[in-house]
Amino acid sequence: MKHLAVAVLGIVMTAMALVPDVAFSANTTATYYHHRFNGRRMANGKVYRPGRLTAAHRRYRLGTRIRVTNRRTGKSVRVTVTDRCNCTLDLSPAAFRKIGRLSQGRIPVKVNIGG
Repeated sequence: MKHLAVAVLGIVMTAMALVPDVAFSANTTATYYHHRFNGRRMANGKVYRPGRLTAAHRRYRLGTRIRVTNRRTGKSVRVTVTDRCNCTLDLSPAAFRKIGRLSQGRIPVKVNIGG
């Protein structure tokens, strides 16, 4: 019986790891990439371009599409996670400008996965 419980737990955990990201939302803060990253390789192996609508996140799968909404203004932008960062959410300058001013530096946002 103990072995059965361990086997079932293993199957459930494996299945959860294989399930793609589904609709989910979270409140956090967003910053934007510093210009020194222009032209460098991202975690997905491609070259970073500041004019594209991309984002870096520490946990979301590379390739995940997310909607980022400024909680103060309601403006939103859809981006693709293409890189990793130590912060909560790092947007390309082009994406950040769609929902706020670069001079703000950091803005409160709501992130929707699959939204």
